[in-house]
Amino acid sequence: MTATPRAGILLLLEGRRGGERYALPPDTRSFRRAKPGEYRLQATGEVVINPHYTVTFSIRKRPDHASATIH
Repeated sequence: MTATPRAGILLLLEGRRGGERYALPPDTRSFRRAKPGEYRLQATGEVVINPHYTVTFSIRKRPDHASATIH
C-alpha cells in the first residue's frame, strides 16, 4: 500500500486480481488495524488471513453531467 496526498492510496492487489492496482481516496479515517484471523471477502468469497488493516468504502458511479442543461 502506498499513500500520496494527490493520488490517494494505491493498492497492489493479490488473490484473484493479483497484479492489478486499485486506487482509494486519500482518506484514512476508515482504516482500522485488523485483529489476527481469517476474513472472507463478500464480493469474491476469497479468504484473507491476518491482514494488517481493514477498510470499507462505498463506491458509487458518478452522476451523468453530460445530460445536464445549464440555463
